[in-house]
Amino acid sequence: MLIIPVLDISQGHVVHAHKGMRDNYQPVQSRLTTGSDLHEIINAFLSLYPFEIIYIADLDAIQGHAGNRSLIKSLPGHFPGICFWIDAGATPEHDLPYHGVKGFQSILGSENRLSFKDTSRLLTSQPEPVLSLDFSDYGLIGDQGLLHNPDQWPRRIIAMTMHRVGSSSGPDFEKIQTVLDLAPSKQVFAAGGIRDEQDIENLNQCGVAGILIATALHDLTITYDIISSNAYKKMPR
Repeated sequence: MLIIPVLDISQGHVVHAHKGMRDNYQPVQSRLTTGSDLHEIINAFLSLYPFEIIYIADLDAIQGHAGNRSLIKSLPGHFPGICFWIDAGATPEHDLPYHGVKGFQSILGSENRLSFKDTSRLLTSQPEPVLSLDFSDYGLIGDQGLLHNPDQWPRRIIAMTMHRVGSSSGPDFEKIQTVLDLAPSKQVFAAGGIRDEQDIENLNQCGVAGILIATALHDLTITYDIISSNAYKKMPR
């Protein structure tokens, strides 16, 4: 299982994502370090565990504002060997802003609300992006055609329930299982609400390829021992 730390950034700072209510996000408060500087928190994560992948959401870019491009583009030079999964939004006109750039893996989120045609075009581009299926309480955010055409999905998919992000309310096993059932040959990553070692174990039993976590790292609920004991468990499927 891959365990991937998540960083949400806005106006140059790491913020605490909570239930998708982005207007209310505040600078993160972490037991790993005292500030909200992006480089500082990445170093803090790496002091906890030698992660090979770090997920970053540029919330400003996702919402259509000026993003944090210069800050993000500086990361491979400071952290060689880390692959940064970047969600920075997408539009039909500008596609995926970090697509094909060394050190980065592009994320295509359904919440961008692109048409199924535009999404399919981006999913067939090389290198292949990761598809994030973003869910609300009511279902998929974005074109419903995505759920009806799993044969169009790339090799790696994130199942993210937005209202559980940062909530410590537990994973949305129902939606995660739905994605797993639709794509039995794909790698599915669970995101949103993951609290502790028991959640990790339960998700591992479901057959996910990995998890995305933030809050449980910042509050030290998930420790080095928990990460290292789960990082190399084989998936049962």
